[in-house]
Formats: sequence, C-alpha cells, structure tokens
Amino acid sequence: MRDFFANFFRFVSALPNNAVLWILVLFAGMPVQVAGQSRNAPREFREEVTKLIEQVMEKENIKGVSLGFVGPDGISWTTGVGYANLNEQISAGPFTVYPVASITKTFTTLAVLQLKEKGRLSLSDPYEKHVPEFSINSRFDETPLVTIKHLLSHYGGIPRDIYKGLMTSDSSQHPDILDYFSNNYLIYPPGVKYSYSNPGVELLGILIERVTGMRYEDYLKENILQPLQISETRFHRGGFEDHRLAKAYAHFDEKDHNEFPVSMKASGGLYSTVRDMTRAMEWILKEGQPGPEVGRALINEMLSDQKTENALDVSFESGWSWILERYPEPFKGVYAYQMGSTLYYNSVLALVPEHQIGVVVMCNTGGVLSNIVGLARGIALFGVQFFEEQPIEFSAPEIKNELEELKPEGKMVDRIKGDYLLESDLVRVLSVMGEVVVRMQGETYRVFYQGDGWFAVDPYFSFSNTVFEDRKVLLINQGGSIFPAGFDVSNDYIVPPNIFELQGSYRLENVNPENEEVFYQEVNLFMDGWLLKIELVLGSEQQKIFGYESATYTLAPISESEMVFGGFGMYKGETIFIQEVESGHRLKFSGLEFFKPGIRKEQ
Repeated sequence: MRDFFANFFRFVSALPNNAVLWILVLFAGMPVQVAGQSRNAPREFREEVTKLIEQVMEKENIKGVSLGFVGPDGISWTTGVGYANLNEQISAGPFTVYPVASITKTFTTLAVLQLKEKGRLSLSDPYEKHVPEFSINSRFDETPLVTIKHLLSHYGGIPRDIYKGLMTSDSSQHPDILDYFSNNYLIYPPGVKYSYSNPGVELLGILIERVTGMRYEDYLKENILQPLQISETRFHRGGFEDHRLAKAYAHFDEKDHNEFPVSMKASGGLYSTVRDMTRAMEWILKEGQPGPEVGRALINEMLSDQKTENALDVSFESGWSWILERYPEPFKGVYAYQMGSTLYYNSVLALVPEHQIGVVVMCNTGGVLSNIVGLARGIALFGVQFFEEQPIEFSAPEIKNELEELKPEGKMVDRIKGDYLLESDLVRVLSVMGEVVVRMQGETYRVFYQGDGWFAVDPYFSFSNTVFEDRKVLLINQGGSIFPAGFDVSNDYIVPPNIFELQGSYRLENVNPENEEVFYQEVNLFMDGWLLKIELVLGSEQQKIFGYESATYTLAPISESEMVFGGFGMYKGETIFIQEVESGHRLKFSGLEFFKPGIRKEQ
C-alpha cells in the first residue's frame, strides 16, 4: 500500500496528455493546520490522504482545502487542511463554505431528471417545445433541433460562455440568455461534438421554471436539496456567518482577494460545504438513501456515456453533466467527475460508482484547478486500492515501438490531403512524389501508412480523416485517444477584402471593472501568413492568477463582418462579429464589445 502513490504516478504519466490532468510527485510540505471529523475511515487511510493534501498545498501555496470522502460499507469522512481565513487563522473544515461553481450543474441535472421521472417532460423533447421563444441561428445544412438531452450532455452545439455580466455585483448587467442566442449561431449541429457550455445549462434552468411554474432556485431547494437533507447549500453568500466563508486567495501571495459573484445560477451559482456534498455523494452512490424522487435507472444513465452515434469525438465520454474516464482493471467501470472553478475557488466532485467511492475537494486559492483535479483523482483511486485490500500494479498502455508501413492506394492519398485549420495552427497534409508528408509547426514530417485510412508520424501520433457536411475533418490518435482537430480549409479560406482596415488592437468597451470581472481587456486581430488570427489579452488580475498574458487562436472568415474560431479547441466555432461605426470598428465576442478607432482621413 505504501507504494501506491509512486505506482499511480508512473501509471498516470504513461496516459495520453488529454486524458488526465497530472498529479505531480511532490516533496514533504510545511506544517499546516488540520481540523475535521470522521466516521469509520481507517486511521491509516486518513493519514495517507492528509499527507498527499499537505504536499499539494505546499507545492502550489494553496491556503485551505476541505475534503469529503465516501467509501464502501458506510464509510464517510470529512476534514479540512490549512486555513479558510489565513489572517485570522480560521481553519478550513467540513463546514467551511465555498462557491462550488460548475458542481451546481449536477443538481440542475438531477432536477431535470426528476421532472422526466414525474412525466413532466421527455429528454428527447426539443427544447423549444417547453420554451417556444428560444431560437438560435445555424450555418449548417441540416441542423436537428436542440433537445433537452443534448443540453444535459453538452452536445447541443451551444456557445461556451457569455462573459459580459458573468461575474458582476450589478444585477442589471446579468445576461439575457434567450436574447443573446437569438442573435448568435450554433457552433456545431446538435449531437456532433461535446462542447462545454455554461449558457446551455442556464437554458435548463429556464426549462425547469417553465415546466414547474416555480423559480429555479425554489424548485431546486424544495425538490432536490431538502430531500437530500442538506441545509448548507444555497444560491447566495447571505445567511452564512462570516467566519464560515472561505476567504479568496491566489497562489502567488498571501493577501485576501475580492471576487465578483457569479450571475448564472443553474450552471454555477451554488455555495456549499464538503459535508453537504458528501451527503449528496452517498445518495448518488448507494441505494436506499433518503433523497429526491429520481430513480436508480436514471442515476445510472446520468453516469454513463451519452455520446450520440454521429459524434466526431469517438474516444470522449460524457454523462449528463459528468465527464467520464475509463481505467484498466482492477478499476472497474468509470471514473466520473465534475469540476467547478471561479477566479479564486476550485472544486472537484468525483465518483467511482462500481467501487462506491466518492471524493469532493474544495479550495480557496486561484490558479490551481489542475492540481485539485489531480488530487481528487489520486484520492479516489487510492480509496479503490485501499478498500479492495489488494496491491495494484500499473503498466503503461501498450503502444507499438516500431512503425509498420503499408502502401496506400492513390485514392487514400487524395482523400487525406488538405489544409486543416486547428485551434492555433494549420496542419498541411501533402503528397510529394507519391508519398504523404505533413507540415506543422514549421516542420515537415514523412508519415507512414498503417492501413484503415490511418497515417503515423511516430508510435504515439497518427491521423486520419472523415467527412462532415461535405468538408474533411482531421482526426488525431494521440496515444490511443482519438479526437477531431480541424476542418480542411484549402478550398474555402477567403480573407475579407477589407482585412487591412480590420486588423489592429481593439480595447474592451462595455465592462466596468469596478463592478464586473474583466476576462479580456484587449483583442488583437492580425494576419499570420495567409491565416487570420486573434490574440485575446487577459485582464490584469487574470494574468497574475493563470500565469500568462494572452492566448492566440486561428479564425475562419465567414464574411466581411463575421468570422469563427477555427479548429476544435476552446472557443471552437464561436462567432466574432465586426461592425464598422462612424469612428472606427467594433468587435463583439461572447457578449463583450471591443473598439478600435479608425484612421482619420484627410479632407
């Protein structure tokens, strides 16, 4: 058992990059305050887990962590390590209150499933059946209607976020979701690609209100939270004693920080404690527990893959509000998790249903989400090993060390060729004297045909393609994980004729930093060779927290006034609108408005 974490780290490091977020091998940390309570959790287990938490906290300068753990045979343990309030030396513990952000989605999902259980709706219903004024534009040839099931699994093709008014102390700035969508576009046809969307879950909150005639918050409280017998989970900070609210910190200093509240409710508005979340995990994992009227069959579906048959991301698995990962034996079934993150708070709710293991981790330090995700995963898998009472030997996934080359047919060479626009780059697949070569990131690589339409660059990286809406889509296999990367733009990448007027720096115009969070303070539009790109410059506080100043993405022009983010990356397919005004140009993206003054012309 003592060797578990060392073996686990070796196992994790052998997995594909996009399959996990690492837990780093850490050194022993400084002494920290520990407070908590436990029921039937063996002392050795508690000691090992506490050591791991301390190590992560020392490495990343995390101020406070609260933990809840559920295990087999009635095991339940909650604790805290570090401080909820560093200045006043108030310990983090089971009843420390944190904003849990996207973990709220789990409870919104349960409310929708309960309405399905009661016969008030069908998950296959088109969303507009219940909210008839909902509309969103589409550029795709055949676009199916957005269903409730699409929204639950993030396969609705709904844009990722509305940043204007997302975090604000001014309620008049809260976004009008339905109005925003009526003037925007789907990023994919529903069912084609997983695309995480906060506004998509806000639509589910509106759905609950329309079907029940109750405020979303009231329905959730009466029908989900109260039946779970959890009383410390609410939609606002009010009513909690100040000493119980975790103060906000960053990993780079020791001072208190202020954070604007999140305006969206159904996708991320709850405040809670690990004690309450532990109670919720017990109900999800174990039959016979008192709780909401949601049948076990629907709970099992919630934690199973809901990917559609025509989905392009063949290796990805998503439940209803949960991300799913599969592990080799002896980890039976899936590891399901939901992350919640604001600027200064990070939370993870994780389940291994087949082993009746549940973990919730909350912390009050910004910029450390990947570490908290890794910590939750490590504790969950350590719990599986500990309570199974058997040693586990990890091994790397089996990948061939030699490339076996076959002779591709001429039609196969023609099929794979193209200029594929990725999130931040262009991959060119060419035929040179009958051989396929790849040009990417400024380098040219010879590739080897492996059959079944797949070409390999090295033993860990190969690619193929498929066709979507008469356009080629590049598929990448990275260490066994297959995902779409970009569209072929070789025949339809046309830069707007007014591009020289559009290029330049646009400054944020419609956000007041005194009462709203500044996500991006500036955008820069520029040409890179024959590609159009955009640089998103983070707000000053965001730069400190996340450790970088900006991110650059490729764009695919649609017209002189519209362009979309290229590839299948973070903003994949979202629309940027550019409008010429009397004094210059205005650029709109995700509810934000940026302005670039025009060049004054001589009279």
